Amino acid sequence: NPLLLTMIVTFHRLKPWGNLPALRSGLYKEICQLQVVDRPEARDVETVLPGVNTLGILQKLALEMMQRETPRIKLEYLQELVTGYLQLEQATKIKVMDFVNDVVNVTEMLVDQGEEYDFAHLTFQEYLSAVEIDRSKQEALLYDKLTDDRWKMVILYYVGLVRNPSGLLQRLLDQGNTALVTECLKEAKQVEPAIKEAIEALNQRVKNDRYTQLETLLKAGKWKEADGETSKVMLEVAGQTDQGFLMSDDLTNFPCEDLLTIDWLWVEASNGHFGFSVQKKIWEECGSPMFYNDDFWKFMEKVGWRSGGDFVRYSDFKFSRDLSLKGELPMSERSELLSLFSRNDL
Repeated sequence: NPLLLTMIVTFHRLKPWGNLPALRSGLYKEICQLQVVDRPEARDVETVLPGVNTLGILQKLALEMMQRETPRIKLEYLQELVTGYLQLEQATKIKVMDFVNDVVNVTEMLVDQGEEYDFAHLTFQEYLSAVEIDRSKQEALLYDKLTDDRWKMVILYYVGLVRNPSGLLQRLLDQGNTALVTECLKEAKQVEPAIKEAIEALNQRVKNDRYTQLETLLKAGKWKEADGETSKVMLEVAGQTDQGFLMSDDLTNFPCEDLLTIDWLWVEASNGHFGFSVQKKIWEECGSPMFYNDDFWKFMEKVGWRSGGDFVRYSDFKFSRDLSLKGELPMSERSELLSLFSRNDL
């Protein structure tokens, strides 16, 4: 995403000799160090930040805001909190608003919204909260948040920070939280072998169960129902069930194994009449159009999505292996299929 790309460029510009961190949490650590510690020391301006544990204060502030479930904080309350944090740092000689203004203007980690302040990006608030939880040994705080989407990124950053998050992953396993525990496994530095095996086994069971209904519908020739089930499954795999639709990036990054499984089920059940790979072959025969031009309209005519220059309504589809044009289905994500057809693994 744009923020991560900007962070990567910033890292390479300021540390051209350094290796890009392998984990997302590592990249945030480097950027926070650059913004909050290195920048104030390097700038030829007088600030109150050098000599103060600014990162530690921002960590405490971020966690407080996360626990209060607010992305913004009123100036009056911010002053109260920072006063307490400065006292803990034994930096009582520093004026609160001098500190706040320097954080805003020099580090750019906080943004002045008038009478309220927020972090430059919510992910910084989430990352710094995870750092504070790790520092203060408050992992138990996360146990009640494992099903709360607002804490998802905090959990992922935390998993990337601690040496061995196996205890937290075990709790996710006990809940059957397959999606989150799988993402955590990708972010973790080290996981106990038994936990890793359990996660992989759970994933396999879920994957097997995931396609049972689709396979049943396809074998029964219930093409319309199977098309709806395909959309449901793809949203689940892409983690976009709540959003309810897939974007171009979702299809570009859609897991290869799941894509091929869905395609194989369609091709097998329809004897090669339906399937993404069937559609892609027709698309290639039409010149592999990457824009909505005449070649793409020609492709849509060939698979029956357009007729006489107009789009065919979904309710008017034939949903029949004998009556439908080859490649008519699946079509639930047809608005973004160019992203799918441009992949080399289909």
